[in-house]
Amino acid sequence: MSTVDSVLLDTSIAIELLGQNPAVVQKFKDARILYLPFIARGELLVGAHYLLNPKIQREIEHFFSVCTLLLPNEETADIYGRIGRRIKEKRDKNPC
Repeated sequence: MSTVDSVLLDTSIAIELLGQNPAVVQKFKDARILYLPFIARGELLVGAHYLLNPKIQREIEHFFSVCTLLLPNEETADIYGRIGRRIKEKRDKNPC
């Protein structure tokens, strides 16, 4: 498997990393930069505030400290559009 320099996380992958899913941790262990969109951060905080568990809240805050937060701007929207296109193309080639 090739080493990745950076990874753009979505909420579901962030949850798997927080839960220490061995397969997900292994896949991303060499990434130097973990990008976390602000929407994903908000979604993780919804869960943290809902659970009212200080240990989980500390784990999430630590996770945030090792991620680079992506704030929305025009470039973010363009990147989102390009990534979305690639995902759609892959789905179109390999329908379930």
